[in-house]
Amino acid sequence: MRLEDDQIVERWLESKAASSTAEGYASDFERFREFIGVDKPLESVELGDLQRYAKRLRAKKTSKGKKLGAGRQRRLLNVVRSFYAFAVKLEYLPKNPALGVRLPKAEDVLAERLLTREEVDQIIAAEEDPRNQLLLNVIFYSGARVSEAINLEWRHVQPNLEGGQLTLFGKGGETRTVVIPLEIYEALPKQQGCAGENDYVFPSQKSP
Repeated sequence: MRLEDDQIVERWLESKAASSTAEGYASDFERFREFIGVDKPLESVELGDLQRYAKRLRAKKTSKGKKLGAGRQRRLLNVVRSFYAFAVKLEYLPKNPALGVRLPKAEDVLAERLLTREEVDQIIAAEEDPRNQLLLNVIFYSGARVSEAINLEWRHVQPNLEGGQLTLFGKGGETRTVVIPLEIYEALPKQQGCAGENDYVFPSQKSP
């Protein structure tokens, strides 16, 4: 790639907060560069190049001989779309050729991943560690993501008229407040011990 292309790709990857995200994007974007030709300037890429790339992804098969899933295809195409949106925003490129790329529809497998209330209760009851059992209850009753729950600090736990409430901080800096039942809220102080307001509710060995 041209030196200028190298620099803008590096800046784009640096804009991805998580190192694991940047590594994945780098690998996925390199796949695209190999398809169009590593010597092809990014500015010269056109919609037709991206459409051919999408067609190649639809025809590609995994090591097990199966076609690449729609979700994986969407991920690979969204990585390219992300780069071009970033490059245009920084005025490195005059136009975004990825705007016209159609993404494959992802399979609706939500029903296959949903657990019944009985299954959830069995999972929670099977956990012998009180700390982990309480964590599972908090996740279930609050709807928190795992990352939100493990990053909870005691100052984020507050009482309210219905029992208790949690302030959750999600991806992209999103903040939301959710209500938890009284029995869950009352069980939390037993976990606190001597922890301070800025300590984690569910500390791990990696917690500072």
